[in-house]
Amino acid sequence: MTANLHKQYDDVMSFLSEYSKFSVTIQSRVLKRATRFMFRNFGKTLSELRNQRKNLLARRPSYFTDFIEKEADEAERKSLFFPIYSSEYPLDALSRELETRFPEADFDKLNQIHQKQLKSYSELGTQWKYIFAAIFGAGTLLLRSVPEPIVNQLGMEYATFQIGVFWITVSLIIFLALIILPTWFAVSGDAIKERLVSTTLEYTALRIKNDVR
Repeated sequence: MTANLHKQYDDVMSFLSEYSKFSVTIQSRVLKRATRFMFRNFGKTLSELRNQRKNLLARRPSYFTDFIEKEADEAERKSLFFPIYSSEYPLDALSRELETRFPEADFDKLNQIHQKQLKSYSELGTQWKYIFAAIFGAGTLLLRSVPEPIVNQLGMEYATFQIGVFWITVSLIIFLALIILPTWFAVSGDAIKERLVSTTLEYTALRIKNDVR
């Protein structure tokens, strides 16, 4: 990665991160209003919302855009990101803003760099999952496989030892849960931003490559 590409990547990622923060902040309020509306118009609304969630390229329903207008406060309306987020096609609007703001950026190469980094992070995360699982499984099996004579030589009743193994296992599960759950919630939040970043970079690269103006 050259210094120029590195700076382009950092600048684009910073802009997309700020946009993601803006969208998450206003989206929580908009979704509450949309939920109430959905109960009154259940069938059609649920289908549209599912389509919007699965497909970032989908046209945003007009009522959703109205909700954004009603829920946004004055500061949010003045934000650079508001016209993008409230657009009928926010992904396309975000892509075009990126192109305008970073005219020198090579989005095709930036997209390739980003996809390689995603692959590396994914492989690293998978390796750590296997390591945790292996350590936990091996430790539990080792404790459970200790022969009764050895336990008796240690001056401990085997039944007491089994109870101890049980509570050690429970404690390990709780300990791992306390470590993994906060990470899982953090990863879930990052996944939403990551989906936006990946889709935006890929869409922008394809749009520019095919000269769609």
